[in-house]
Amino acid sequence: MLLAPRLRKPEQRRDAWTAFATLFLLIGSHQMLETARDALFLDRLPPERLPIVYLLVAVLSLGLNRAQTRISASWERRRTLAFWLLAAALITLGLWLLLPLGAPTLYALYAWTGILTTLVLVPFWTLLGDLFTVTEAKRVYGMIGSGSILGAVLGSAGAVVVAGSLSAEWLLVVAAVGLTLTATLPLRLRPVAGAPAPDEDEQQGPWADFRVLLEKSYPRQVALLVAVAAISLTTGDYLFKSAAARAYADGELPTLQSLLGGAPVTLGSFFAEVNLGLNVLSLASQTILLPLLLRRVQVTTALSVLPIGLAAGGLLAALGSIGGALLVKAADGSLKHSVHKTGLELLFVPMAESMRARVRAVIDVVAQRGGQAMASLLILIFGAFVPPIAFAVALMVTSVAWLLTNGRLRLSYLDLFRRQLTDRRRLDAFPEVDVASLETLVATLDSEREGEVMAALDVLEREGRSRLVPALILHHPSEEVVARALDLFGRAGRSRVRGHVERLFEHPSPQVRTAAAAAGAALGIQGEAMARLRQDADPGVRAVGAVHCLVLDEDPRDLDAHLESLIADAALEGRVAIADALGHYDRPIGVSALLSLLQDPEPEVRSAAAAAIRRRPPDRDMTPALLPLLVHEASRRSAAAALVHMDDLQALEAALVAPGTASHIRCRLPKIMASSEDYEGAADRLSRRIGEIPDGRTRFEAVHALEQLLNKHPNLLIDQQTIQQGVEQGLRLGFRFLTLRRALERGAEEDERRRTPGLDLLLQALHDRAGNATGRVLRLLGLLFPQENFAGIRRGLDSDDDRRRSGSLELLDGLLRTPVKEALPVLIELGANNPNLDGAGPFLASNESGFIETLRVLLKERSPTVAALSAYYVGELRLKELRSEVAAVNIEAARTDRELALHRLDGDREEVYAG
Repeated sequence: MLLAPRLRKPEQRRDAWTAFATLFLLIGSHQMLETARDALFLDRLPPERLPIVYLLVAVLSLGLNRAQTRISASWERRRTLAFWLLAAALITLGLWLLLPLGAPTLYALYAWTGILTTLVLVPFWTLLGDLFTVTEAKRVYGMIGSGSILGAVLGSAGAVVVAGSLSAEWLLVVAAVGLTLTATLPLRLRPVAGAPAPDEDEQQGPWADFRVLLEKSYPRQVALLVAVAAISLTTGDYLFKSAAARAYADGELPTLQSLLGGAPVTLGSFFAEVNLGLNVLSLASQTILLPLLLRRVQVTTALSVLPIGLAAGGLLAALGSIGGALLVKAADGSLKHSVHKTGLELLFVPMAESMRARVRAVIDVVAQRGGQAMASLLILIFGAFVPPIAFAVALMVTSVAWLLTNGRLRLSYLDLFRRQLTDRRRLDAFPEVDVASLETLVATLDSEREGEVMAALDVLEREGRSRLVPALILHHPSEEVVARALDLFGRAGRSRVRGHVERLFEHPSPQVRTAAAAAGAALGIQGEAMARLRQDADPGVRAVGAVHCLVLDEDPRDLDAHLESLIADAALEGRVAIADALGHYDRPIGVSALLSLLQDPEPEVRSAAAAAIRRRPPDRDMTPALLPLLVHEASRRSAAAALVHMDDLQALEAALVAPGTASHIRCRLPKIMASSEDYEGAADRLSRRIGEIPDGRTRFEAVHALEQLLNKHPNLLIDQQTIQQGVEQGLRLGFRFLTLRRALERGAEEDERRRTPGLDLLLQALHDRAGNATGRVLRLLGLLFPQENFAGIRRGLDSDDDRRRSGSLELLDGLLRTPVKEALPVLIELGANNPNLDGAGPFLASNESGFIETLRVLLKERSPTVAALSAYYVGELRLKELRSEVAAVNIEAARTDRELALHRLDGDREEVYAG
């Protein structure tokens, strides 16, 4: 909880820790302020006055948020937060000075403590929302939020010390000092512009949002839950504090300090010790109880824990026990800010983002404060006429109402998940299911909508709950649903559905009969029923039936021969069906048949065979046969998925650097390797082999794959020495292409006849190759410095804005070391056609070659583009002395330009000039 997530930018890490410290000091100071408030108020005023301040807090909070927004609308957000924190410190100190005035100050102190967090936390979280993106917020909010719980623990512990040795009044001074220190922290955050102008809906005021709340069922029920919870919590707070005041007046309020050291009993020490204990319990609830509840039960069930605790405390208090009031406070203090708060936040998650933004403020202000105001009015009206036991009974009643509201909300909560199931494209966003969500999924299987049922089956299989799927789903009107359910039953080994599966052998749909045959084989159905499938009218069903009968009945020693014979006699549809059937066995059978199908001339058959291999246990002997399938579009996706399933990193690494591997295969291997479950091994192999990869496109794909691995696994360790060597190799390669380009340009300056259209194309190709090398170097540096935003640096270097470009160069200068620090800017500037090579240092090749020798080198390039253009240019100039080098160009992509050049060189015309 307290470990800072890894952020790429130093300023982001600084902001996260600054926000943590701000929340830590703020809540710690507020905890001391609350302790002083409760002790001073109940020590000098009767508890019957509490409803007045409850009502005052509610009324002030209703208008505070909007008034605060108007006041600070044009302010810079950091300064806004610092201003309100400093104002809070001054107001707190002023209240300490005004304590001698008596009751008016105490009322103001109580109201001020209640609205302080609203005044400060709203701009605090608004500022964080501007500082962090959604992805970054998911990483840091947990750590930042833990500052509130730790601050509460420290603040209550400090209150125990101060209240035990001094008087409660001094807690105000300590809180004011803490708030002053807190006010200095927001200025360390990154600057953020003021709030944007309100849109048309916001200008209509809160009533527009309130109408949205009334029109939507689910938000309306959430608001009702929040209001009932506020009424219960306000009643429980009054019950506890009034009981504590009466016990203190009767001398029946011992504290831990008085028991251990004989210190005098004070309300300050009592509330300080209670708050300390409750904050420790809250920390335990947040770290232990909350994760356990959310894993085992549904959200609305978790929200029932607090009202059950309040109801139990109310029952004990009604029986006249001071322990009941303590239980009420224990449930409130330990669960409200952990289980209850987190549960409420989760209720907002399924809402549409636009709805969530509009109704949240209304729920927080109207429902929360409105419920608090209603409870305060009732206590104020009836408090003087009813005995204390009546409030205990009222707490039990409101807690039961809370539980009933939870029960009604549960149905609406599940309906939101049902609506998510209507779109299978959102399956990946479906949250980890709890007990009630599983009930929803199973209930969805009764739907007549194919998409909903298929999505539910996918989720149940993903969660390992396929045994919850009833056999009656095989009577669904959709053939796709029935076939999907049969596949699921077969792989899950649901032997009790054999009778249902066997009846489907007679289904009118060939698709269903094929799926039933596969499921029947997986479930061990044999005999006449399976044999009849071999006589089916559909060739695909016949082929599947034959495969399964062979597997179930034949001697394993004869199985491969029979399968080969079956494949030889089958048509296209039959071979596809055979491949699919072989994918249903988790035994190493039919290996030679699958290898034969992988070499089938039809791409549909090869793709089906690869898909079948992916469903079987990994067999790495299949890897060499799968690699050629990456060339063709029809089989590429299934072959890549099968290779990921094989997870044969050693074979993929060997193919990555083997000279004989086709480029269309090689360039797809880094992405496949990066998909391995052994991502650390994949990263190690890719980083070590970057320098040995023969072509630039695959080197780029390897670097890109490493970037993706690092983004997905921020703590991944990549071999820094290997990446550094790749950086140096990239610099040497970039300068090599620029040196060759400069040699050609000087040759054209020596003889203007050499300046032809072919030369322009060749020079541009060399420029592009140098640019590719530069881009690869920058991407490799991004792996060396993962905390830096190298994507932004690359964009800055490509920008036409001189300030952005120079800023990126300055940042590189601060990060790099010599000689890379000196050479990389030179290479970047050479990309802008700067002819000066000074500063290239050890990365610059030896002395430049002459014009003819340079062309001889270029004709041997592995780059098809450079080799082709070089051959074309030699033919354009008719340089016969280079004929043997042109004829030796053995790159398929350069074949046309080579033949054209040879035709020109073998012609009767003389050379353009003597080389």
